[in-house]
Amino acid sequence: MVQNFMNEYERCPAYVTDQRWDILLWNKAGERVFGDFENMDKKERNAIWRCFASPAYRNLIGDWENHAKRLLAQFRSTSTPFVGENWFKDLVAELMEISPEFRQWWPSYDISGTPIGKKMINHPRVGTMVMEHITFRVYDAPELKLTVYRPLQENDTVQKMIRLLNE
Repeated sequence: MVQNFMNEYERCPAYVTDQRWDILLWNKAGERVFGDFENMDKKERNAIWRCFASPAYRNLIGDWENHAKRLLAQFRSTSTPFVGENWFKDLVAELMEISPEFRQWWPSYDISGTPIGKKMINHPRVGTMVMEHITFRVYDAPELKLTVYRPLQENDTVQKMIRLLNE
C-alpha cells in the first residue's frame, strides 16, 4: 500500500499538520480537494476546528459523523500534553459553544490512533471521489504528521483528480 502512494504522489492530496492539528503545508492536489489553504486564516487551517465549524468541510466529507468522531478521538489521543495550554482550552471552549456534535461527543473521552482507511469526498466541482488515506510521522520532526490521500479507480476518482489538477 505504501508503494501505491509513492507511485501516485503527484495526484495524491497531501498536507502536514503539527501537534495542534494546524495545517502547515500542503500540495496542489490537497488544495484542489480540501480548499484554498493559502487564503484561510489560522483558525480555518486547524483540522479540528474546520471539521466541526466549517459547513463547507462538513459537506465535503462523506459520512461526516463517523469521520468527525474518529478525528475527535485521534485529537484527544495526541493532545493530552497540551490540556493546560491556552490554545487547547480556547479551541475546546469555542467548539463546545458552536458545535452541538462536539459538545455531545467531547465528554465521551474516546481515544484512537490514526488508522489507514478509505474516505468518500463529495467535491463540489467533480462529485464523489473515493480515496485511501494514510498518515505518517515525520522522522526528523516527530511533532509533524504527513497525511496523504490516494485516489482510487472507484467513481472515476483518478480521472476527477486529474481534472481538478488541470483546472
